Amino acid sequence: MFWMQNYRLYIFGIFYNGVVLLLEIWYNASKFREGIFYGWNFWTILVALSGSTDGLLVGFLMKFADNVAVIHADVLGTILNIIVSAKIFGLQITPLFSVVASAIMLSIYLFHSDEMSCFFSKSNEEEVNTSEDRPIYETVEVSDQVKLG
Repeated sequence: MFWMQNYRLYIFGIFYNGVVLLLEIWYNASKFREGIFYGWNFWTILVALSGSTDGLLVGFLMKFADNVAVIHADVLGTILNIIVSAKIFGLQITPLFSVVASAIMLSIYLFHSDEMSCFFSKSNEEEVNTSEDRPIYETVEVSDQVKLG
């Protein structure tokens, strides 16, 4: 099911981008006399391939990992991508980016650290059983007295 959803999504993307490309060629033919990949080099191809695999990797992670962990990994990957792009392409990293990246990394650290647990501690009634012998999914039986809907 997971791969079929991504397959449909990418087929729609290929169709939509193909239509847009054909319209661009139709209305701006002079831009495409050298070809659609004119000006590309090894690094731009590498960045395009890296970006194209991002959706599949995020989809794969969403199937097996926690949603918050996937979002954190995606944000850290974006920050790393900007830093690597700055080194490769000579882009200038602004002070605003440095502040935002630092705030993001600090928030991820605080989210996963035990130092903030005093602010978000659970009461004894809400404690979750984390023993390894507990099944991941438990069957819950609904009595006849409970009406659903």
